Amino acid sequence: MINKNVISSVVGVVLLSASTLFAFAQNIAFASSYDSNIPEGALIRAIGDVDIYIVKYVGAKRFKRLILSPSVFNNYGHLRWEDVREVAPEVRDGFTTSYLVRAVDDARVFMLYPKGDIGERRWIATADIFTAYGFDWDSIYEINSFDRDSYVMGADCTSGAGPGFCWDPKNCETPDCVM
Repeated sequence: MINKNVISSVVGVVLLSASTLFAFAQNIAFASSYDSNIPEGALIRAIGDVDIYIVKYVGAKRFKRLILSPSVFNNYGHLRWEDVREVAPEVRDGFTTSYLVRAVDDARVFMLYPKGDIGERRWIATADIFTAYGFDWDSIYEINSFDRDSYVMGADCTSGAGPGFCWDPKNCETPDCVM
């Protein structure tokens, strides 16, 4: 005679094993999309792309910032071309792009609008404006003045539309929509 408790236990173990395998497979898929071997300050480029980003972590947040041009790259003495890691596009995309910077010894925060090897920077004049746009304080990168000055100065970011309009991540995907 078959003991129903034994069958119930075996079915429970099989179901538990299947769910454990499923969770394990999801973790493997997650790990392949988000390379945990990319350290703070690493340089990444998606396979087949020319854009190079520098990454940073703040807690569980993962950010990347575009390095505007080869001259900006070369101006940072600690960056080396041979250190650029080629990653799958989904790994690059697993980092949030930051367009916010401030230069060393300069308290002003700028929104960057890169366009090829040139771009524009716009000063976010107040913390209230920064907060009104829903920007993340943790996403601000500290850069050198050469990097900052590689972007031409544009209109200040204000809280309204018009010439001083600052990109609103809630209304468009990238700063390109206001350039």
